Amino acid sequence: MRRSPPRQVEITNRSAPARRVLVGAASGLLAAVLAPALGCAPSVDDSGCSMDIDCQGRAEVCDVANNVCIPKTVDETSTENPAPANFTNKVVPFHRGQVCMAHDVKSGEDVPVTLNPCFHPCLDQGAFKHKHYYECLGSRCEAWAILYIEASSIPEGCPADAFGAFDRALCSTGPSVSLSIGTTIDSGPVNGTMGFEIPFLSNADAAAISADFDNIDLIKEKIEQYPANDDRVPGGKDISLSPGNPVPPASCETGCDCYDIGF
Repeated sequence: MRRSPPRQVEITNRSAPARRVLVGAASGLLAAVLAPALGCAPSVDDSGCSMDIDCQGRAEVCDVANNVCIPKTVDETSTENPAPANFTNKVVPFHRGQVCMAHDVKSGEDVPVTLNPCFHPCLDQGAFKHKHYYECLGSRCEAWAILYIEASSIPEGCPADAFGAFDRALCSTGPSVSLSIGTTIDSGPVNGTMGFEIPFLSNADAAAISADFDNIDLIKEKIEQYPANDDRVPGGKDISLSPGNPVPPASCETGCDCYDIGF
């Protein structure tokens, strides 16, 4: 079955204005912004926790027996399991694939990133969209990028693992998307670090985002349902932003390193 080529309905490369926040008024934001940098380490305050509401970290729950906040257990091996055999116009997010990017970037220069998602060949790929976002608190920034396609099953149907850990050799290249992430805030270029992730989203999450695509708060809410996962951080490391770092290439056609995500 010959699949129709992907078509682009809209590509959005919009970064919300980065901002500095007064520390005295930023306790809630500070927890949200720094959570990805903490990885999956348990957190606990001086008084411990007795219920989930006591936990302030990203997607944390209370281990009541030990009075400690721990990451919620989530199955991220599939965006929908099992996949239905036949479907039309299903919204399918970037779950597995490759990300190419620069990690040592001169302050004030944009970070080049290219997304190369892997989708099962049983998907007849249609329209696609993507968005990226960053925000900074002093010298620490956090960024993410999402991409999804609208897809229907081919006439032969899809296997149960079409949205999961199918054989990598079957990967059908999805739309390749290039974007640039800013590194400047109101006070000027950031001299510090930037965390960057390709967050896990389910098909249901992506469908909700698709219905309200410009709602950054909704997207962040969907992302933060799940614990930070170092496996979804390209290269497993932060981006270094320093005046002494090299000027990165304008795009990742050359000069970037590439990393697997989700395999």
